[in-house]
Amino acid sequence: MTTLSLPETDNQAWFPVPILGLVDDGDLEFPVYLPGSSKRPPVLYAKPGGAFDREREESLASGGIRFVLVRKVDRRACLRRLEKNLEFLARDPSCPVEVRGKLLHEAALSAAEDVFAGRPDREAVARGERVVRCIAGLVLEDRSSFLAIRRVLTASTRLAAHSVNVMILCLGLAGRLSISSAELLARYGLAGLLHDLGRVGAPGEGLDGRKEDPGHVTRGAALLAELGLPEEVREAARQHHERHDGSGYPGGLAGEEISPVSRVVALVDVFEGIRAEHSGRIGLFDCFRILGTSHKGCFHPEVVKAFLRTFGA
Repeated sequence: MTTLSLPETDNQAWFPVPILGLVDDGDLEFPVYLPGSSKRPPVLYAKPGGAFDREREESLASGGIRFVLVRKVDRRACLRRLEKNLEFLARDPSCPVEVRGKLLHEAALSAAEDVFAGRPDREAVARGERVVRCIAGLVLEDRSSFLAIRRVLTASTRLAAHSVNVMILCLGLAGRLSISSAELLARYGLAGLLHDLGRVGAPGEGLDGRKEDPGHVTRGAALLAELGLPEEVREAARQHHERHDGSGYPGGLAGEEISPVSRVVALVDVFEGIRAEHSGRIGLFDCFRILGTSHKGCFHPEVVKAFLRTFGA
């Protein structure tokens, strides 16, 4: 089987896209370019308003072209088009797992940015849910894909980026807890993505406002109920600040009173907060050290052990 390889590009300006991801009956909303060479810049291939259908895909593939380029300024429009083929791309064995992982992360970030841009509607949340399901399916089929996606995570205090990081790490941790059902694994991921939805529109929105807004947990759970999200996802929004030793909020729950999904989201949320706070200054080992000393007894012991295994510790 032929394996695709990424073209060499100026990463600051271009976004490589597998041609399979752009196939659609609708007109393009952005220009598409063919890769150039070390001496030649990319060449315009299709203008906005033009087609990128199966015929074009087959024509390019017959010439040995598997990737095209999109300007990074057109990233969001491109990712919206890619989302229609995301499930197929996620399972395409001819596309390197590193490429699939990066595309899935980009798609998740784009969907999350829309979810957290304002009061979310069901359509925005459904986009996020589709991406989570694609990532969950890939993680179940190919465990190495989690490592590929984890490598592109960057600690951030931005709400959307933090939520995507929590989602991906929740999927990895749930896998280590032997969650083998695609449906249940996706719910762990969706709970991670939407756990802080109650912060949208609140003063101090983002991680910096974490200690100033305890009401975000009940607001988030109520909003998720309005949107018809599963019980596990709603519980995680309400309980992700509960602690194993009973020191958390809003209910002071302890031990087995905290739902299994909430235990996972709670740990990952705190860990990502530590990474964001100390980004660029300390490594993973020190993040784990802070987690173990400053939050001793706060998380279920088995969940902590599984989380360490997620990072190979």
